[in-house]
Amino acid sequence: MIFSFLKIRKKTAGIFVGILVGALCLWAIASWQDLTWEDMLSVLLGTVLMLGGIMLAAFLLIATFKLSTRLFARATGAETGEG
Repeated sequence: MIFSFLKIRKKTAGIFVGILVGALCLWAIASWQDLTWEDMLSVLLGTVLMLGGIMLAAFLLIATFKLSTRLFARATGAETGEG
């Protein structure tokens, strides 16, 4: 592989190749579908916002379950086992 000549670690080379393949696929689809940069950026922004919303919802759900577990354990006098 060409990255062995550049003295790049395998993980770093994998990251570079992944980004390169993703960029080439994005370019090919954009060329094929005749998309503008604005269209692609709006899809990217929507995807990032959706993923952020999912992460926020997961965080809030975990925090709610942890808080309810601690409140339930305190109300019943049980030991939670957390140190």
